[in-house]
Amino acid sequence: MLFREMTPKYRLVTTQELETDRLEEQTCRPVVEGQREASTHEVVTLACFADQFDQPVGQFTYSDLNSWNRSAEFRYLVSPLFRKGGFGTKMVLAGISHMFSTLNWLGSAELLP
Repeated sequence: MLFREMTPKYRLVTTQELETDRLEEQTCRPVVEGQREASTHEVVTLACFADQFDQPVGQFTYSDLNSWNRSAEFRYLVSPLFRKGGFGTKMVLAGISHMFSTLNWLGSAELLP
């Protein structure tokens, strides 16, 4: 699984066929008055590519890094075109590995040198 910075084009590809417009069904973050509650830290969204495809199969997002217990909030979305192919599992495993191997765990989402 390869990660790239999310772009508007990649976001469109990964969300174009969602079956719901209800925000409550698209997020685990609380929704208040029709808006997702804001994250307390920088939010990083990556486009996810599988080796055999030239378009993203989904997206992996993380935020709320906690350097004290080395934890973070994350979510993933598999494009409807690529569901039931095992990409979600691969995306989560690769995304967690990416977070723990490349981030500065002193409280920011900046990459390690």
